[in-house]
Amino acid sequence: MTSQLLRQAALAATLIVGSITAVARAEDRAPISFAAAGVSVITQPSETRHLPFPSAGIIRENAVKEGDRVKSGQILMKQDTDLDQKEAERLKVEAESDSRIEAAKADYDVKKIEYDRKSQNPNAYNASEIDESKAKLIEAEKSVKVAEEEKLQAKIKYDQQNVRLTKMELHTPIDGVVQKVNFDVGEMSDPQNKDGVVVVVKNDPLYVEIRGLTTMQVSTLKVGEKLQVRYQNDGKDEWKEAAINFITPVADAGADRQLVKLSMPNPEGRDAGLRMELKLPKKLQDTAPKDDMISSFR
Repeated sequence: MTSQLLRQAALAATLIVGSITAVARAEDRAPISFAAAGVSVITQPSETRHLPFPSAGIIRENAVKEGDRVKSGQILMKQDTDLDQKEAERLKVEAESDSRIEAAKADYDVKKIEYDRKSQNPNAYNASEIDESKAKLIEAEKSVKVAEEEKLQAKIKYDQQNVRLTKMELHTPIDGVVQKVNFDVGEMSDPQNKDGVVVVVKNDPLYVEIRGLTTMQVSTLKVGEKLQVRYQNDGKDEWKEAAINFITPVADAGADRQLVKLSMPNPEGRDAGLRMELKLPKKLQDTAPKDDMISSFR
C-alpha cells in the first residue's frame, strides 16, 4: 500500500513539473504582433573580454573593483613577481657578462702560440705533436664561438624573462566597465579558468540583437541601414538611431528566422541588458508573416 502511494505521489510530482515547464516554454515563445509597429529587444555589450593571466600565479595586487570604468591599457591586476624578478636579475648578469668569451679567447691565444711554435720548428717536433697542437687550436677556436652563442642565448632568455614579467601584469585591451572580478589578492590565478581573472565589457557602442525577423523581412534590410529604438523607461518620443552592423549569412531554415544585429552609440554610458523597443518600419510590417504574428525575440 505504501509503495502504491509513493508511486502515485511521484507521478503527480512529474505531472506538475511537466506542466510548469510547458507553461514556461509557452511564455518564452509568446507571439508578438506586428500590428503595434514595434517589438521588444534587449541591449548587449559590444565586446565582452574574459581576461586571463597566461600562467598560474599568486595575485599580489588588485587595482580595480566591479563596476569600475577602465581605459585601454590600464593595469587591472598584478601577480607576485619576487622569484621571477630575481631570475631576471640572474639572467641579466649572464647576458651582460663577457667573462666566458674572454676566457675562451685567452685559451685560443695560448693554443695559437703553441701551434705556431711547433709548426714553425718541424725539426724539433714530430708530425703527431704538430697535428695535436693544431687540433687543440681548432677546438679553442670553436670554444670562442660557443661562448659567443651562449651569450646570445643568455640575452634571449633575459628578454624572455622580461616578457614574462610584463605578462604578470594584466591590462585591459579595451575601454569598458569591470563586470566581474573572479580572483582576490592572495589567491592562485588559473589560466585554464574559462571565465578569466577579470571580465570587462564594452558598452559604447551597445549592440541590439533582433532574432525574430523572417528571412523575407531581413531581405529588405542592408548593413548600414538605420532603425529607430528607444528605452522602454524613456519618453515615448525619445527615439535613437541604431545602425545595422551585421546580418547573419546563415538563416535558421527550420524556423524561417534570420539574426540581425544593430550598433547604437552610447555616449551617456547606459548599462547593457536594458529593454528597448524597436520601431518597425513599414517594409518590415508589410513583409511580416500573413498571420501578422512572430515568435518572441529571444
